[in-house]
Amino acid sequence: MANDQQSASNCPAALAEPEKTRCVACKQEIPAGASICSVCKSYQNPWKNSVQWFAGIATLIVLIFTGCTWLWGVARTTLFYRDDVRLISASSLGSAVVANFGDGEIYVSHLLLTMPGRSADWRSQRLVFEERLPAGQFMRREFPKIEEGNHLFVRGLKGDEFEDRVRKAANKDSCLELVFFSASDKALRELQQFAGPTLNTFVVGGYLEYWGLTSKTASFVPVTGSGAILQNPRPECLNAYPVPGLTR
Repeated sequence: MANDQQSASNCPAALAEPEKTRCVACKQEIPAGASICSVCKSYQNPWKNSVQWFAGIATLIVLIFTGCTWLWGVARTTLFYRDDVRLISASSLGSAVVANFGDGEIYVSHLLLTMPGRSADWRSQRLVFEERLPAGQFMRREFPKIEEGNHLFVRGLKGDEFEDRVRKAANKDSCLELVFFSASDKALRELQQFAGPTLNTFVVGGYLEYWGLTSKTASFVPVTGSGAILQNPRPECLNAYPVPGLTR
C-alpha cells in the first residue's frame, strides 16, 4: 500500500511535459534547446540562418546567370548567326589547317592556291577537303609529297632570270618545283628569315571554299601569300642551274 502511494506521488513528475520555447522564425512551439525547428526547419542560432539565407540567394543568382547565358547564346545564334572560317596555315610542302570559329557546322570543300596576275606559265595547287567541320574544331589535310631529296630554294636571281626559272617550273621542268605558302604559314616566315631578302618569291593568291549551315551558295575565304622555287639536287639539275643562285 505504501509503495502504491509512493508511485502515485512520483507520477506527476514523470509525466511532466518537457520545457517549450518558440521558434525564432515561425514562432511555433518547439522543445527548448532544439537547434532546428521541426516545423519550418529554421536554425535557432541566428548566424546559421543568415548563412543559409545567403547560400540560397547565391544559388538563385547562379541559376539566373546560367539561364541568362544560355538564353543569350540561343538568341545570338538564332538572330545573329555568323560564320567565321579561317585558314590557319597552308604550305604545299606540308599541309593546310582550317579552323571553324563560327556558330555552326560547315562543309569545307577545297583550297586553291594560284599565281595571280599571270596569263601564261602559271600553275595552281588544289587541296580537297570535302568534309564537315563542327564549330570550334580544326581540320588538317596533307598536300601531295614532292620527290624526296635535299632540295634547294632558289635565291639571288635577277628579275629576268627568276622569271625564266618560274616559266620552266610552271611547264613542269623535272628539276624545278613551284611551292606555295599562305601568308600565315610558319614555314614561310622561317624561310624568309633564313634566306633573307635574296630569296626569290612570286605572289600567291587563292581561296578556301566552304558551305555554311544556313547558306544556299558557297562562301570563300581569300588567301594571300608567297611562293618559291625548289630545285632538285640531282647532278643533272645542278649542271643545268648554277649553284650560286641557290641556298639550302
